[in-house]
Amino acid sequence: MLNLALLKMQLENYSNEEILRDLINEDQKSDIKKKMQEGTDYYNNEPDILDTDFRLYHVDGVPYTDYSKSNRYITNNFHKLLVDQKASYIVGNAVVLEVINKKLADNEEDDSLDRVNDLLGEQFEDILNDWVIGTSNKGMEAVFVYVDEKGQFQYEIVPSEEIIPIYATRHQRKLEQVIRYYEVQGYRKDSKTPVTKIAAEWWTANDVTYYIQNDENNFVLDVNYDPNPAPHFSRYNTTNTNARMGASWGQVPFIILENNSKKTTDLEPIKRYIDAYDAVSSGFLNDLEDIQTAIWVLKGYEGTDLSEFMQNLKKFKAIKVNAEEHAGAESDRLEIPVEARKVLLDLLDNKIYSIGQGVDLNKLVANTSGVALKILFTGLDMKANTLIRKLKNSLESLLWFSCEYLRLAEKTAYDYLDYGFVINKSVIYNIQEQCQNIVMMAPFMSLETAVANNPFVEDAKAEIEQMEKEKENAVDQYGGSVGRERPEEDEEGEDNEEDSDAESEDKEK
Repeated sequence: MLNLALLKMQLENYSNEEILRDLINEDQKSDIKKKMQEGTDYYNNEPDILDTDFRLYHVDGVPYTDYSKSNRYITNNFHKLLVDQKASYIVGNAVVLEVINKKLADNEEDDSLDRVNDLLGEQFEDILNDWVIGTSNKGMEAVFVYVDEKGQFQYEIVPSEEIIPIYATRHQRKLEQVIRYYEVQGYRKDSKTPVTKIAAEWWTANDVTYYIQNDENNFVLDVNYDPNPAPHFSRYNTTNTNARMGASWGQVPFIILENNSKKTTDLEPIKRYIDAYDAVSSGFLNDLEDIQTAIWVLKGYEGTDLSEFMQNLKKFKAIKVNAEEHAGAESDRLEIPVEARKVLLDLLDNKIYSIGQGVDLNKLVANTSGVALKILFTGLDMKANTLIRKLKNSLESLLWFSCEYLRLAEKTAYDYLDYGFVINKSVIYNIQEQCQNIVMMAPFMSLETAVANNPFVEDAKAEIEQMEKEKENAVDQYGGSVGRERPEEDEEGEDNEEDSDAESEDKEK
């Protein structure tokens, strides 16, 4: 993909505008973008079966359409079910930011964790969910990081259909440049008629250049941007809000989350099985509707053609036949192979869940053991772990941008490596069995481990703090008062003993 255009980038006799045109033309026709569109279409319940015409048939290679036949569809949105299941499994529970630097974590006065959390904002969880769904549908999805006109840190999903990532030649994992292109509405200069054009942004580590298509479909610098090329964002003077100074991140402000190392979509392994399932179920529905009309076997019919036969049958509820021994009209019906279709649908259903590495919730029954649940979730867990590894790297990049913004805006010295994200999978388990295991293993584990594995506890640290607080209150209410009385009793006891000893000495004297 993009080999020819990228090769031109290394040559001096090609302009950036020419290279940009070739890059976009090749990208629009690429197989990668086709797969992205398929994944999105199937997620939105727009599968290929909707393009099938069940009324169409061929005779000697000539197509005919029988408009008397049914043309109904049943779409089975397995892809959306599996993608949503995967997203819920990975980020259904809140992804928690924590301090992994022990020295920093022990510093009670440090508020950097709260500052970074505030910077990520309330939209973090929603963007995270959309990020996972997008990369599952398309093989990759991008987040764009920027500073808005008010100088605030922002980030948002940019559809990967609009993105052309360009990696370093030697280090294929290092993102060096990004081209973003999208359609905009414009006007032709000669006739002022509205026309759809492509706008493009060429991002590097230091700046961005804006382009627009002209009437000849060539790219030229967009005069609506000044300056052009432009810095990534503007830094504001706190004493003079009108004074702005251009600044750049020092790297491309896009974070690309890959679904896996090959950037394949979740649809690709199961698409043919879903298409077959849709075809069988839709064909079955059409057969059921078509079979309601009887097939008539005519013997010695006096009418001129079949249309007259049907008209007489509908109008008079009767027909004329020749007075022959075997003349007559009999209705016959075709039998649909129901059992064969059922077996095939069951087979396809199992294939979709096994190859798609999902969990068929219909197989869950009450009081399913923990071992059985782990086996049932094995495929989903393996698929999720592949994305989780990629997601943690992408979240690390988001932390870098967050700490870099705070350094520039607030003169802080936060190190993004001091923080990390905890991803809590949404695992289904047998609660009774889990509690029994905790009680059984309690003598062999720490309190923190036991509390963290308690299915009724969401925040282990907060729960332990609450337990300690309740314990202290109990001591203050009961044990504390008893404890304070004991020394007094002991002192009285000691005094009594001294008195008794003194009395005994007197008696002896």
